[in-house]
Amino acid sequence: MFNILKTKSIHKQDNTQESYDAFKRPPDFQFAEKHGLASRFAVADNEKVQFCVCCGMPIQNDQLPLCCDKQDINFNGAGIPLYFEFIQFAAVLLVTLGLISGIYNTVTNVQGSSCEEQSDTCSLNYYNKYALSNKAEQYDVGLNVLDLISTLIIIGFTIYYRRWMNLTAQEVDNSVVTISDFSIQVSNLPLDATEQEIKEFFSKIEKKGAEKQLHIQSICLGWNIQQYTNTLNDKLAKEIQISNLIALEQAGKLKNKQQKEVLEQEITALNKDIKEFLEAFDQKFLLSGVAFITFNTSQEAQECRKFHNQTKIQLLFHSFYYCFRKKRQLTKFKGKTPYVVRAPEPGDIMWENLGEKPWKQISNQTWTNLATLLILCVCFAAILGISIGQTSLAKSGSKSESKSVGFIITFLGLVASFIISFLNTIMAFTIRKLVSYEKPYTQTDFNISYANKLGMSQFINTAIIPLLVNLTLQDEELLISLWKSGGLNSDVSLILIMNAIFPWLINIFDPFYFWKLIKRQRAKNQGSQCTLTQREANLLFEGTKSDLSQKYATIVKSLMLTFFYAQLLPIGIPIALAFLLVNYWIEKYLLLKRSSRNAPVGKQLAEEMIDLYIELTLLLFAAGNCIWQKVVVGDINPIVWTQLAVAAFQFLLPVDWIFEWFFNFEEVQTTETYEQQKSQLWDDYLKRNPVTQQKCIEQWIQEQGGEQNKNVQGFLQKLEIKYQQDMTEAQHKLIKKFVPKDLINSHYEIRKNQILPNNLEESLLFKQQGMNAQKPEIRQAESLYFPKRETEFVPNRPQIKQADSFTYD
Repeated sequence: MFNILKTKSIHKQDNTQESYDAFKRPPDFQFAEKHGLASRFAVADNEKVQFCVCCGMPIQNDQLPLCCDKQDINFNGAGIPLYFEFIQFAAVLLVTLGLISGIYNTVTNVQGSSCEEQSDTCSLNYYNKYALSNKAEQYDVGLNVLDLISTLIIIGFTIYYRRWMNLTAQEVDNSVVTISDFSIQVSNLPLDATEQEIKEFFSKIEKKGAEKQLHIQSICLGWNIQQYTNTLNDKLAKEIQISNLIALEQAGKLKNKQQKEVLEQEITALNKDIKEFLEAFDQKFLLSGVAFITFNTSQEAQECRKFHNQTKIQLLFHSFYYCFRKKRQLTKFKGKTPYVVRAPEPGDIMWENLGEKPWKQISNQTWTNLATLLILCVCFAAILGISIGQTSLAKSGSKSESKSVGFIITFLGLVASFIISFLNTIMAFTIRKLVSYEKPYTQTDFNISYANKLGMSQFINTAIIPLLVNLTLQDEELLISLWKSGGLNSDVSLILIMNAIFPWLINIFDPFYFWKLIKRQRAKNQGSQCTLTQREANLLFEGTKSDLSQKYATIVKSLMLTFFYAQLLPIGIPIALAFLLVNYWIEKYLLLKRSSRNAPVGKQLAEEMIDLYIELTLLLFAAGNCIWQKVVVGDINPIVWTQLAVAAFQFLLPVDWIFEWFFNFEEVQTTETYEQQKSQLWDDYLKRNPVTQQKCIEQWIQEQGGEQNKNVQGFLQKLEIKYQQDMTEAQHKLIKKFVPKDLINSHYEIRKNQILPNNLEESLLFKQQGMNAQKPEIRQAESLYFPKRETEFVPNRPQIKQADSFTYD
């Protein structure tokens, strides 16, 4: 009869649950599935309050649709939307190049006749027909001018994109409040400093000649935890060994049962060491010299950074006593000058590396660079071997066997391009392992180093090594080495095609992902006989990790490859454009449907890709034009030299510094305080620090339980009032429908959107007397009945005082 309000079910967190045991065996698969939901890339439902005990993230969340825009995916930092904008920007660069010079180059190449004139060495196939070599020894000034115009316009687009990228990052930063908005990172602290001393020193600053007190909410110290990390990794390795032994024991294949007992004893000893570490970590660990300080407001954090505004260069000069005299001396803390910057996101910090010495990091980077060079040498040897085979077949084949030999040569070229793509995939895993030995302090530093090494290595392996191989085996004219069977034109064309297919094909049909699905089902079918620990089961139910650094490397490698060979093979521009279009939607699908939620990522990685690779791409474009003009035409036009000079100038010029002079993006202060946002900031430094992580997560969930109960009570109170409004509205509508109009007018005062019950006798009396008396007090109708409704999630429902009147539409 009445329109009863249907409410969502809000689950209250059970604060009486047991502590999380990461090494519980057999695992709780329901818990693992909830952890999988909590860790996926999805928007948390703020009206629901159940959290995963092991990671502290909300279990209730909503996956986004495939057509969502950047505002919908900015909840995890600016890095994700900036990556998709980078793909769009790369597509804009390709479209610009294609429209200005690519179409003209392709049309004029098709109209050429050099390949037909040299039919004894050149086959008029698709890659020779559209190549620059088809108009050999012909000056094309128009093409050179168009390439120069393309370079200048792309430089303008790059400057505009920098501004757009900063605006996007600022927009994300304004829309999403994180703990880094209230925090600073302090480095170069004395190793004997205590938390209280740090708090006292950084809670006071001078402002306009007066001392100002800052309100510090929390301090998270970075410890040198290498020993603890090694102990924990050792335990994890032994737990995996025990899982394997239990599986063999269940299958009746375990020969040495004492091995399991020995491992269990070793794990017991390791558990004791880990417990001692966690109970007295301030005594077991040395301070790394890094601390993360959280203030009550973002303004206080900014003021503290400005007061301790000393750059690393100033610190270096000061340590060697060559610092210029300043109005304000560098601040000192127990004889050392602290270096203060905005704190990174908690999930961005690699806590186990905070105690690594800088000179050790430089040494590790040197070794990883040498190892990367060795990998490239192996790739060069593999491609060289295949090219030698192609050359031998071309020389030994007779005219009667020309078709079969040509097919084999083409097949070997396809194999070579496939090997290059496969080696790029292997290179990604190998370089990632190498970069981990550099011990960077943050995940962003790791991603930047990884993306730089991987992008450059894959470009060299894809574009430069085939060129070097052809030059190494060159025993005829350079022009012939371009268009011959198995020459550079065919090799690079096949590489461009494989490069446009192989990356997204591997991602969408990822064998590791499908193998994980199979392992999940197997583990669930085993039930109580499952040998996995709870931690292993949680990892099994997580989504795949989204590696932005590897994704960036794939995009910039494709961009540099296409631009380097753009004048020789303009057909590569639409191929690369098609790759970006397909890859964009594939990556978005994988992010929204398969990926787990990584730690928030900032704009630093995107800035690094712009600073290095976009300028480098234009330089490679100009350098490639010089090479192809020399090989195909025989001479380099002055316009091409001008293009090279412009590209080199913008590559060497610190464009990012100049850009900051003209476009100054100030950090916007957060209006809310830390105390107001604390209950919604599930990601903070104490919950990410390995030595305080689990204890702080459990404590936070308990606090959230109390806080969320208050939120639920208030939410229910609003629902109850709305319910009573709907009931009153429904009754009044029935009165209007069934009660005669004259009686309604005498019993009720009807206003817009309101019906107020009146007293009949009092109304008639006032009308008869004709008096302008004050209107009597309106009394609430006593006949309204509100049925009792049970609410499962609130044990003590608050008493709701009924309103005097209700407004309805």
